[in-house]
Amino acid sequence: MRSVLISWMVICPAIASATDLSKVSHELTKEPVYKGQPKYVLAVFGPDANTKAWIAIDGDSLYVDRECNGDLTGKGKRLTAKVVQREKQLLPIKGSFHFVDLRNPDAKNWADADRDVPTLKGNERYRYLTVIYTEPNPDFVAKTDEQKSQKEGYDRYWSNFLDIYIRIGSDFTLRGRAKPSSSWEKAPVIQFDGPMTLTLADEAPQLIRGKKQNELRIRVRAAGVGEGAATYLRDFDVAPKGLHPIAEIEFPPTKMGGPSIKSRVVLTERCCGDLFHGPIDIPEAVGLGAAKIKLSFDEWKDGKIVPAKVELPVIDPQK
Repeated sequence: MRSVLISWMVICPAIASATDLSKVSHELTKEPVYKGQPKYVLAVFGPDANTKAWIAIDGDSLYVDRECNGDLTGKGKRLTAKVVQREKQLLPIKGSFHFVDLRNPDAKNWADADRDVPTLKGNERYRYLTVIYTEPNPDFVAKTDEQKSQKEGYDRYWSNFLDIYIRIGSDFTLRGRAKPSSSWEKAPVIQFDGPMTLTLADEAPQLIRGKKQNELRIRVRAAGVGEGAATYLRDFDVAPKGLHPIAEIEFPPTKMGGPSIKSRVVLTERCCGDLFHGPIDIPEAVGLGAAKIKLSFDEWKDGKIVPAKVELPVIDPQK
């Protein structure tokens, strides 16, 4: 069987004209005295990424470049973890630090209204900052296959990730995440309030010929730069329940030059926080090779989601 690589091609001009995040300059001019080795993420805001704010994690302290001038020192830029969770058993992670931006930074208890604070000075659009850092455990040594698999899963999805939640206007909350770097010159870049598109939720999905209800799972995402760097919807509830993304599929023909089979699937189901999904029937009459899929969410006008194209392999079921 010939191998088919998953490929992506954005088709909307909005993405093509957006800022190349790999070319965003890194300038950090002033830092506080840290307790340990800090780690950095550079957050950029807006379609053109013209507004830049540094975020640095230092143990149970978080520093936010609120004035967007590369200065992490000064009043109001340091947040102390409100919740520190520690794992009771030996795991690939030690636990996590939870930071909440509040009107009164010293408050022990707070209501949602107390979190309604501008994240950046002089900018009312970005508010309700919450940050969670999941700390890796250097003492965890994977010896068995089960422990190795466990560590691989934690390293891929949780360990050393910084999750940054920010409300955009009055509309919705985005979750930006990345593995912060110990070098600010190499810090990952994540974008808030920029163009977003649709992406596959599974790492290596395949379409099995003749199988009913192949599951296609997608999410709204904006790619960042750096390890694990991306921005997502915090949850799917921001999209009205009656609106659904569409997958338009062109299956490969059974014979070279023959007619292709086309299908249009409405992904009506939602789960797992931010996933949109639905079943796809793959007729036995389709050929093997690459199915071309256009993903779109045009019904959700306020989301301004950029369509995307992706190819997925069509294979025979394993015997």
